[in-house]
This record gives sequence, C-alpha cells and structure tokens, in this order.
Amino acid sequence: MVANPVRAKRQIDTLTSDISKKPLGYHYVWHDVGSNIEGLREDGRYEKGSKYEKYGGWYGGPGRLIAGYGSPRGTVSTEVDIKAPGTYQCWILSDRTNLSYTAPYFCKAYVDGQEQFTYHHKDKIPNIWMKMGEIKVSKPTKVRFDFILDGAGAGSTYRRIYKLFLVDNPEIIPEGTVQPPWTIEMYREKAKQLGAKPDDKLLVWLQENPFRRLSQEVWADKTSAGDSWPYEIQRGNTRIKDFVMTQDMYNSVSVGIRNLTENPVKLNVKVEPLKSGDRNFPDTVQWRVQAFIPYGRHRQNWTPFFLLRRPDITVPPLNVAGIWITVNTKGIPPGNYSGRVKISGKNVESYEIVLNVKVSDFKINPKKAVLVDGWTRPHEGEAYINDFVEHGMNVWPGDITKKDMEKYGIKMVRLSAWSANRAKEFVDHIKQLGLDYQDYFVGVLDEPGGKTETELKPFIDIAKAIKEVDPNVRISFNPGEAASLATFQILAPYCDFWVPYSLHVFSPYYDNPKKKEIYLKKPWMWYTTPCLWDKTAREPGIRIVPSQPGNCVGVAFFALNYPWRDQWDTAYEHIRDASTMGHVMSRHGPVPTIIWEEIRQASQTANLAMMVREKLGVETFDQVTDPEMQTLIKEGTDEQLIKWLQSH
Repeated sequence: MVANPVRAKRQIDTLTSDISKKPLGYHYVWHDVGSNIEGLREDGRYEKGSKYEKYGGWYGGPGRLIAGYGSPRGTVSTEVDIKAPGTYQCWILSDRTNLSYTAPYFCKAYVDGQEQFTYHHKDKIPNIWMKMGEIKVSKPTKVRFDFILDGAGAGSTYRRIYKLFLVDNPEIIPEGTVQPPWTIEMYREKAKQLGAKPDDKLLVWLQENPFRRLSQEVWADKTSAGDSWPYEIQRGNTRIKDFVMTQDMYNSVSVGIRNLTENPVKLNVKVEPLKSGDRNFPDTVQWRVQAFIPYGRHRQNWTPFFLLRRPDITVPPLNVAGIWITVNTKGIPPGNYSGRVKISGKNVESYEIVLNVKVSDFKINPKKAVLVDGWTRPHEGEAYINDFVEHGMNVWPGDITKKDMEKYGIKMVRLSAWSANRAKEFVDHIKQLGLDYQDYFVGVLDEPGGKTETELKPFIDIAKAIKEVDPNVRISFNPGEAASLATFQILAPYCDFWVPYSLHVFSPYYDNPKKKEIYLKKPWMWYTTPCLWDKTAREPGIRIVPSQPGNCVGVAFFALNYPWRDQWDTAYEHIRDASTMGHVMSRHGPVPTIIWEEIRQASQTANLAMMVREKLGVETFDQVTDPEMQTLIKEGTDEQLIKWLQSH
C-alpha cells in the first residue's frame, strides 16, 4: 500500500474483518441478479418465437438487471441456491436514483414451485436496500425469483436491480455494497474450487486483461471494479503467456497472488530475459510490485496504481498482491523467444511464469502516427522526456526546436497564443524554432464557450492577428463543455485544427451531428478530463482514433501530469483532481503507473490499426468499405493486426 500510515492501517483493519475466523452464527447468500439470468442481453433484443421473447423490456448483464421508463412488459427469472434450511429474509439492492424517482416492478419468490411472497417495488423508496419478504426452506434447494414488469405501473426512471441478499438472521440489515464476512471455511472452499490443493499456501494466476485491476476485497468478481480471484481453475505451478509482437514493442502481464494462509508471505522474484537458443537479450523482461493507493474515502476505493521497484514482495494474510511484468522486444530480430519469471519463498510452493514471444519482422511505424497529447509536459530531465515519448506521447506542449522534435520523436507541437497585440512577435518566435507549418498548430486561449461574436471576440481577434502576420499558421480552438453549435459556427472560419471536448463528440445530443458537419472537415482530435481511475486509453480513447470519422488525428488528455502540490499526495491525500496518469518522479527516475502502461499499449494498437489503413490505401476510416476490415481497424487485437500486416 502507498498511503499515510493512519489511512493504510484503517484499510488493513477493514480488510482483515472481511474474513471471520469464527462461525458467523447465521447463513446468507449474496446473489448477483444480472449474472444469473440465462439469455439476458445487453441490448434487450430478443428474437420473436424464442424462449427469451418473454423477457420483453428487461436487459443488462453481470452486475445489473435493467428496464426502461414508462410501462414496458416482460418477465425474467433467477435461481438462488440455498444450502442451509431456515427462514430467510429477502432483500433487494436498487439504484440510488430510486430514492427520488419511481421504477416499479413485481418480484415473486417460489420455493419448490410454491409462491412465498409478491413484492411490489413502487413509489419512491426510502433505502437502496428494500426488504421484499421472507421464505422458508426445509432442505437445500433453489429458490426462484421472477421479476415482472407487466402491470407494475409506469416508471419515471430506469429499473435497476443489482443484488439479492438472503439471510436467516432477521437482525442483519444490509448497507451499501459491502457483503457480510466470509468464514475461513468459505475462503478455503473458494480456493479449492479454483484448483488449490489442501497444502497450498498460494494461488497464482495471470489476469486475462492486465488493465482490469486487482481488488483487495475477498468477494470481488466480474461485477466489481477489480478481480480478487482467478476465473478459471489453476492447475500445476506453471503459468504460460503467449505473445505475438513486432520489433521494438511492449506488452504487460498482471500476476495475481492470493495468500491462502493467515500469515504474511514474503516472496522472491527472479527474472530470466528473453532468449532464443544460446542468445540472451538483457532487459527484455522486467517486474515491479503493484502498489495499492486510495482514490477515494471508501474501503472499495483502493486500487493498484503505482508500479514500484522492490527487492521482493509480501502478500498480506488471506489477501491479494500483484506483480507486474513488462516484456519488450527492443533490438530483437524476428524469431521465437521465451523468458521466465520464477516466484519462490520460504515454506511455500514455487511458481514459474513462462513467456513465449513470437517477434514479427517489422516495427510499428505508420506514416501518420496517432497523436497523443498529454496537455502538460513531462518532468524535467531527459529520462522523463524519453519515457514520455516511449509511452506514445508525441505532442509537445510549448516551445521545442525542430532539431529536438526529431531527436526525441515528437510528431506535433501545440503552441498557445494569448495576445493579439503580440502576434508578430509570436510568429517570429515560431520561425526561430525552425518548425514547418505541419509541425505545429496554435491553440487560441482556452475552452471557448461563447454563443455570440461579442462573447468570442477575444478568440477571433487573436486568430485574425496571427493570420494577418502569416496566413499559413494553423489556428486551433478547443470548445469546452459550455460550447454550443453557435460556438462552432462562429469560430469555423478561423479554425484549421479542431480539438473539441468529448461531450461534443460521443453524445448524440447537444446538436452534435451539426457540430460534426463543421469539425470533420478539418484535422481534429478530442480532449478529455480524466483523473486517476482513467478510462480514456482504450474506450473511448487512443485505441478508437483510427476508426473515427473524418480526419481524426488523435486524442488529448487534460491533464496527463498535473500535480497540485506533489504527485505522491495523490496516494497520501487521494486528491481526486490530481491527474497523475503518467510517470511519477523518484530519485531513481520515472516510476510508471498502470494507466501509463495502458496508454503505451493502446498507442501501439492504434498505430498498428493505422498501418492497416495505410496498407488499404485510404486516407480516412470513412473510405474503408469492407465490414471485416472495419471491424479489424476498430476492434482488432495486437495479434490480429500483426498477422494481417504480415500477410499483406
């Protein structure tokens, strides 16, 4: 953990209480509704004549069962496995929105085909947890719950159903999303189900998606913010990861390690680099510890974020830790390679992770790379600049010479103009930097939102002044959240390079179709305002740039590296506005974060997709007509893109 000692101790104490070393004295079932309805669809489209047609207006998936406004119809069912006989209180978790808006439905409970109760969820509810009724079971059985829209009444918001909680102690009242504790027996049974043998001290697995975080909560699953256990049975002590990569490429592996004992376990990690025959390639495999930090006040707002150098790793009692493996193919010729990571400790079983890497005979080098703008500069020092560019950040904010652009691999420069009176001085300075017109664009002021020429006059005056000095300078505007269609219309005659806020790009509302008619005619990229728990590397973000309409050239973050005081305050004080997404300063040089690694890999994938576009001979995604190629460019994995490029 990375946090102040008081907060870290509080989290440790909280997590320790998640597992009871004594019998609970009651039985309960925590049941995710959306995960346990056969045939439930995300889009709610059920074929006529199928057994799922009766679902009607219900839709959703893991973590949620949803129905819309008004008076939709339909019925879905889920079964809850009850192992211990008794009388159970049945609670249901709804959305906080239901405290203010109605979302009616019926829920009927059946035991052995006999109806136990009918609950009518109607009107505004006083709590997100509502007690529906009670059931009596005389033997282990499955209890069926039907969720019925027909005749329940018109809703003024979405029906959102999350969890069922059945407990045979009437004094227990659920709160929030925190489950009652597991017992040691429940914990060991979970480990056994996933392949752990009675004498095993550890459960080690490779996460399918390294960027889906680990969770310290023992009951975390696919409906949670992170993973706490593997989803498949783990056999043996060897884990294998296969990669198809290009030359000079990076990939990541997240290793989850769960301690099955009641004592901390200290582990050593030994790395062997990639090798082929007798040839070794040093520094091609590296490992770090995933450090959990708070990004909010609540127990569930701890996430692995920083990737720290450590001589070893300690796994907490009955909890989880993670190591992060980075594989790179810098300077490696095409061919097949393997590397190994060995995990061992005193009085615990050892594990080996085998990394098989097939290196293709080309590098990721599109003619027009996807632009990734962090809006702020990296930390001072060449090590930080190189790390910045190596992670896909190729737009430089502010002054840089043409010589340094070429030295570091910068693809675009974003300059800022703040005064009309200094236009000539500003343009002369650009010429002194040696930049060509296509090397840069000039952002005028920041986030225009005015709706009249008078309100936008400061922006227009600066743009006009610069154009009068040199009409070839590319002017850019970044319409902010307050911008309207009028903002775009008024600024359009002066704009050569658009950078609208994401609100104007991905929503079908706010006159966005008409705005697109304006900005799609020019080079454009959009910007976002992510903080910490970031979603913009993949969706929507860097990866989807190649499949955007018009001449979409990239995406911008505000701000990639924006500490208010010191970046480590993010861990100590969980400052939510500190967008510490990139590398962090230390006396040993750049310290990466998980999102920093995701940005690099999303950039790699996006640039592979751009290479596919270039192979097809098209300038924009709009010109791609083959549906299979559209899907490949939009959604293709690294392996799929590399294999296509190798064969064409």
